[in-house]
Amino acid sequence: MRVTKILHAMERTEGFECAAEVRAMVEIFAHGTLREYRARAANEKLPTLTTREEAKLKRLSTCALCAEGGTIAYVRLMRELEFTSERAMEKFIVDECLGEIVWGRLDPKNKVLRVRRAKARDARASALDGVIADVSRWHAITETMLASLNEQIAYVSSEKAESLAREDELNAAIEETKKQLKAAEPDVAERVDEDEDMDEDGPSTGVKRRR
Repeated sequence: MRVTKILHAMERTEGFECAAEVRAMVEIFAHGTLREYRARAANEKLPTLTTREEAKLKRLSTCALCAEGGTIAYVRLMRELEFTSERAMEKFIVDECLGEIVWGRLDPKNKVLRVRRAKARDARASALDGVIADVSRWHAITETMLASLNEQIAYVSSEKAESLAREDELNAAIEETKKQLKAAEPDVAERVDEDEDMDEDGPSTGVKRRR
């Protein structure tokens, strides 16, 4: 990120001039890869990388390779990072990248790096329009999803309110029925007593006593 800030400062400073090769190196370390450096080095007479600078650019290149996640074949890693030995490449990924700038695991059996996520690098100025378009699409999608969720929440709340209202009505009806039954208990008891009296007297009507 410090390199990107230097590049932005160079672009904003009025009258700032620097050697073309210096600007090219700053651009490569801000946004580029080791492969891009090799492509530009001969034509633009760029300075030779020190061991430390090359290792840094390899780390940045790994970030760029892993930006979209998924699986990356050993063959591609070795080509982009300029390794001729699988063991050396694996050691570099484990020692310099995994857990710091890339999260995932090496799969030696299938000869791939399985990436869960990776640190993102700063976007080039030429890519900003695309980034803005992607963010705008994401914003539109989230707005639509949020509206849909709010509708579902309103529906569920309405259903809950109606359910509670029906429950209150049912409870009120139950309580009213209980009251009516309780009020009718003396009449029921009186009719039972009358039936018992009729049994004792032996009614002549021949009607069987109901129970």
